[in-house]
Amino acid sequence: MINSSVLDVIIGLVFIYFLYSILATTIQEMLVAISKTRARMLKRAIERMLTDNFYYQIGEKKIYFKDYPYLYRFISIVLYFMPFLSKLSCQKYNLSNEFYQQPSITYLGLSVWSKIPSYVSPQNFSKTMIDLLKEKGIDGGNTDIEKIYFVLNCKDKEIKGLSVDPQTSKFLKSLIDDAQNDIGEFKLLLEKWFEETMLRLSGVYKRRVQLNLMFIGLVFAILFNIDTIQIANTLSKSPEARDQLVNLSLEYLKYNEKDSLSNKSVEFKIDSTIIETIKNLEKEMNTPNNLVAIGWGEASFEKTNTKQVISNIKSMPILKKLLGFLLTAFAISFGAPFWFDLLNKLVKLRTAGKLDKK
Repeated sequence: MINSSVLDVIIGLVFIYFLYSILATTIQEMLVAISKTRARMLKRAIERMLTDNFYYQIGEKKIYFKDYPYLYRFISIVLYFMPFLSKLSCQKYNLSNEFYQQPSITYLGLSVWSKIPSYVSPQNFSKTMIDLLKEKGIDGGNTDIEKIYFVLNCKDKEIKGLSVDPQTSKFLKSLIDDAQNDIGEFKLLLEKWFEETMLRLSGVYKRRVQLNLMFIGLVFAILFNIDTIQIANTLSKSPEARDQLVNLSLEYLKYNEKDSLSNKSVEFKIDSTIIETIKNLEKEMNTPNNLVAIGWGEASFEKTNTKQVISNIKSMPILKKLLGFLLTAFAISFGAPFWFDLLNKLVKLRTAGKLDKK
């Protein structure tokens, strides 16, 4: 069985990681909401699905971004915040842009300032695609499949303002062939294609969130002197601090046992609620900070003595301190749900160990 003091040190560390992870996650979600990261990433993924080689035309010169990926990213960001510059685009009637002009997609925007939706369901994607292609190919046949095929077969031509790139057209026709010209089966294949793309996009988003949390965690570690090595040493040498921190974690779990932290991202509104959350977290973290002397000056989350900070920095081994900060940042990058679940398991293990002793 694990030594109780070692387990208490681990519980103390996990509780501190958990509290700072909540604060880091709150700030991360604020940044995501302000920058509209989800909406931008979704739009870029749909553009990749429906556009072969995006380009802009200035005068008579075409700039193909397949050869200039960094330039494409830069101009995409500029156009996102200044959409009136999109008149430079020679492909404003391509399939991806027409897709975002459809009412079923436009009305998903949260507000006038956030017209691009951050979520599109597979069913909405397939219905919008089929309705768009049917509308443009209304003169191409009697059945829905004939109308869609008419649009996809018009290479390098605009059909009622719509231009479908060759590779995109080829792929969509292959889906129709796989569906054996059945419109219902074609709709299901479109949904499957969209779901696979969103699955890859979800992985990219999670990695970006983890990197953001690691950066925020490193900022926290440096600003508030959250050194994992120092905290572990303090807890191992001070039974009083160790016991109080474990009791704090037990008390927190007791009052929050009904709360479930989901791994799914939450859309945060930018209002006074966020500020209140941060203030409440500061109050909750004040006691753990004082117990393990987190901070550069006095052991306080709010007050810092500048002279003491300078003297503390000069007297500490830089590499060891840096390693402690990096360990903290790495731990915070796992997110609050991970540490909440781990804290629950460790507390149950500790309780079970005490019962075994009795």
